[in-house]
Amino acid sequence: MAIRVGVYDFFSYVVPGSVIVFAVLYLLAKLNALPIDPQNISTPEFFILIGTAYLLGFVVDVVSKPWRKIFSPKDTQGKVIREFSSRYPAFTAILHETDWYVFLSFIKRYSLDIARDVEQNNATSIMLRNSSFSVLFLGFTFLIDLIFFRSTLSIILSMFCVVFSVILQKQSIKFKNWFYLGLYQSTIALILEKDDFFTNFDRAKIEP
Repeated sequence: MAIRVGVYDFFSYVVPGSVIVFAVLYLLAKLNALPIDPQNISTPEFFILIGTAYLLGFVVDVVSKPWRKIFSPKDTQGKVIREFSSRYPAFTAILHETDWYVFLSFIKRYSLDIARDVEQNNATSIMLRNSSFSVLFLGFTFLIDLIFFRSTLSIILSMFCVVFSVILQKQSIKFKNWFYLGLYQSTIALILEKDDFFTNFDRAKIEP
């Protein structure tokens, strides 16, 4: 059985995982225990690092939940549905009673190009939210460097990582909102035929 891994899905886990790999290698270098030569990485070593980063991305996705909850607004999908329903009330029932994955499957059935555009926002959101935790972990690594190796630069890098981590988390929420909004807009655009557009929508709710 073939295993399919989308490009967006791949990078959404490899990027945060790579930050963790870098943090670990950084500490090992400080301890003079680096198992590889950074200036002469062989092809097998490169693929091992990429594979490790990809798997670590899934680990980060699980362990970072408490960190994400600090910033994530409650019921993100519900808020988007309510906003969308207020503009297009004719579709309120469908939006509230159907799971988001059903909408995505519907879009894939009729347009893979549109589905890829919609999924890109979701993959970007996952990458940013997990990278946020990974960067926070990197900041903790620099803090260890400060405590044990007395590196004054590490305190600046550690503070930068904390700030950057918060920024990434906030950006992740923005892309998640775009994902849900794009999901509903694309679904309705595919459902409606051109001649039926203005008969299905309340004209007063359509913005010019």
